Amino acid sequence: MNATSADPGGERPQSQAFPGPDGTASHVDAGQGEAPAGAEPIPEATTRAGAEPVPGAAAPAEAKSVPEATTPTGAEPAPGTTARAEAEPAPGTTPAEAKSVPEATTPTGAEPVPGAAAPAGVRPVGGAAAGGRVRSARGAAGRVPAEPGAVPEPVPILMYHAVAPDPAPATLGLSVTPEAFAAQMDVVAGRGFTPVTTAALAAAWRSGGVLPPRPVLVTFDDGYEGVHRYALPVLARYSFPSTVFVTSGWLPGRHATGGALDTMLSWTQVRELAAAGTEIGGHSHSHPQLDQLDARRLRFEALRCRELIGEELGTAPDSFAYPYGYSSRRVRAAVREAGFAQALAVGNALARRHQGPYALERVTVRRSTTVEEFTRLVEGRAVGRNFAADRALTKGYALARRARGALRGHWI
Repeated sequence: MNATSADPGGERPQSQAFPGPDGTASHVDAGQGEAPAGAEPIPEATTRAGAEPVPGAAAPAEAKSVPEATTPTGAEPAPGTTARAEAEPAPGTTPAEAKSVPEATTPTGAEPVPGAAAPAGVRPVGGAAAGGRVRSARGAAGRVPAEPGAVPEPVPILMYHAVAPDPAPATLGLSVTPEAFAAQMDVVAGRGFTPVTTAALAAAWRSGGVLPPRPVLVTFDDGYEGVHRYALPVLARYSFPSTVFVTSGWLPGRHATGGALDTMLSWTQVRELAAAGTEIGGHSHSHPQLDQLDARRLRFEALRCRELIGEELGTAPDSFAYPYGYSSRRVRAAVREAGFAQALAVGNALARRHQGPYALERVTVRRSTTVEEFTRLVEGRAVGRNFAADRALTKGYALARRARGALRGHWI
């Protein structure tokens, strides 16, 4: 994302699904539309076991049935109860048209009443299966490995840009000072979070693997020099991995296209970051609004970026972040076809498995973000309230971009 982006949150797209351990997928790409600001898509529409989602095509889904009391294997249902069954779509509808109903949730950080069913994503703690207390593992120091088929808990993905004491005016708003970044990483370490890379998160959600306790992602967009100078020593102090998404044409050298907003990383520094355990991802070649490009230019931006990073590092990147956070079904398909395995949007919400591998959402860390506010963000508390204004603006910008794209014929 560009520090001068008018859209503070980026579009909130829906994307292809992560296939689960049994081959099922947890979300269907709904096309070019995005979820209403502040809304969370409901898990889980599923594809047939073993089916691969086709880029640009909606996968068939089935309605999510309401959890019911189940009987032991082979036992007869008790009088007055029903055995658990597959939900069927209403007559005259296809499985993909069946919609799940939003579930009631407790306020963030609130504990359900003892004896009540835990909401989706909340795991029993300390004997809750026998009627004990349950609470979200987001407020726990550790996490219990997910049972097969369980919905993974949301993960905060932090989005940074420049880390510098005196950045260029164009990057000031979305920058952080070196002191602020150090204090924020102290919070991450002190509260027991475990940073992982973008590729590691996506791999775990694809395979059903177990993530470490309290996973969090630290990501940087564009490729500013301060990430190497100021952020890397702090990350190294805690042995924290991170992901840096570089705009290949903004970096100095023979591939440079110009247009960089501040001092950028050199390719030597990018290699040093990679050697220190940082995942290097793509962020396009020249940082355009990808959803406004024709097919030829869109393909070039994704492919050229991946090729240059692979040429400079010896390994092509697997992860991508959309410039400005903008994407559409057409953009996501192009990124996938270029060889990227996962991509990050913005959205200013926690990342959830059902968002799909090409639309994982992040939360923005700004110059104005206080330690108290950062603590709430990384804990997943009051995220919607904190970014309410951003989301409202995002909806307006999405409509404007969509109108421009329709005039150019780029939405097909």
